[in-house]
Amino acid sequence: MTKRNSAAPGSHGRSGRLGLALCAALLSACGSRGLPPEERAALEQAVALQQQGRFEEAMSIYRGLLRQSASREIQARAELGLARVQHGIEWRDLKLKELRELGEQGGERTLESIQHRVQIILDEFAETGFADEGHAAAAAALARAREKLHLSREIQAGAVQELIERGQFTGALDYLCGLESKRALSDRRDIADLLVRVRLRSEEDATRVLAEFRARREQDPEAAVLYLDAEMGRFRGTRPYATLLEARLQAGPRPPPAKKEEGGKAEKDDQE
Repeated sequence: MTKRNSAAPGSHGRSGRLGLALCAALLSACGSRGLPPEERAALEQAVALQQQGRFEEAMSIYRGLLRQSASREIQARAELGLARVQHGIEWRDLKLKELRELGEQGGERTLESIQHRVQIILDEFAETGFADEGHAAAAAALARAREKLHLSREIQAGAVQELIERGQFTGALDYLCGLESKRALSDRRDIADLLVRVRLRSEEDATRVLAEFRARREQDPEAAVLYLDAEMGRFRGTRPYATLLEARLQAGPRPPPAKKEEGGKAEKDDQE
């Protein structure tokens, strides 16, 4: 993290006030006698644009003066103005980035804490010439945070967590896939995290099922096949399903229940 990012809260606001003070100093100095009128007017225009937060336009004028002016005084003032513009752009971009990141934290932080931080940034923007841009970014961040919070609640309120815990992996996958299809790509991180949980839990559980199947097969092969058949259904769609299916195929077919029942009935009739 750079020193700029780790500065104490409010330090950028003080820098913004200093920048505006320097703008005022540059503007008042523009009336000095002996400066070329056209270049003095250009400097006044750049300072005015800078005060309005129109930094890119001010930067263009300052750079033009640095290239064209033969006046040392104009060049010095243009160089100072350019430095303040560059600092202002960096500060603005940093704050806008922070607002975007706050918007993505819905569901991870409370909405109240996000609103509190957004308001602090808005107060800092109020002291600059780009307050409108700050308000627009803040509104977008809060709207995004509410969307993320809604998604988080939707996942928590759904059956997916319980399905994973109960080992109902097919049901969990169906739920998550249906939810994912309704969301933009940027909204899918929480869903992706749950999909990873499904994968890990299904692999762990499949290992346990295979071990149990092999243990039962030594005692009662038919009962072992019945057990594996009953367990496999909840793994459909997961990666371990192929391993379970291979084990099931290797075990061979089991006698149809209907045929077994008929045989039992015939034996009973013979005894009578």
